[in-house]
Amino acid sequence: MTRRVVWNLRPAPRRDGIACPACGAAPTIGRHWRQCGVSASAAGLVVSLLVSCSAPSDPGIDNLGPVPAGAFTTDASAYVAHRLPGGLSRYQFRIISRFENRGAPTLYLGRCYPDSPQPLFSVINTNPVESGYSQTWACVGHDRQFAIRSGEVRIDTLVVEGPNAFQGGTNTPIGVTEGDFRLYYDVRLAAGDGGPAAPDSVTLSNVFRVRTSSSSVP
Repeated sequence: MTRRVVWNLRPAPRRDGIACPACGAAPTIGRHWRQCGVSASAAGLVVSLLVSCSAPSDPGIDNLGPVPAGAFTTDASAYVAHRLPGGLSRYQFRIISRFENRGAPTLYLGRCYPDSPQPLFSVINTNPVESGYSQTWACVGHDRQFAIRSGEVRIDTLVVEGPNAFQGGTNTPIGVTEGDFRLYYDVRLAAGDGGPAAPDSVTLSNVFRVRTSSSSVP
């Protein structure tokens, strides 16, 4: 029997009156968010393959220098988030992530549905403030995570959008959209939803900087 799971990766404290940015309604269950197209807006825009890739940082913004040679990295150390159409102040940018298993045991990347083409992810702030790019996923329980064996590399193109929550009545965005962030993957040490979680050194990418732009998404 299918079991429904609502994933809020690195969740922040609950706030009453939060409105869905796509339709303005107050969420009641995770299904509403998925139907609004907010929680999994990147699902159809992902390219996944087991290869190695890199890309230069955008020279037009203050970046953090070269991307460090870690096991979980992004293609740049700085990104420009462009304004999305609509009345709410929302932004979008793309990350090409590279996840390498440098250990001996197999690692398992969570995904929303058994056939989802990308891992579950979120973007967290490096400071103790809430990220506007925090992702909420309405998923089902299953045991078909992405298995990354020792020495394997996985690359995904992720479309990041935010803020993804607004105060009801005022449409005040929740979370910051500029600053220093990390990409987060739901990495497990065993298959299945109940597998033990991997340490932060495995689940978190390098730090990258995001600046917003009033120009529209290219």
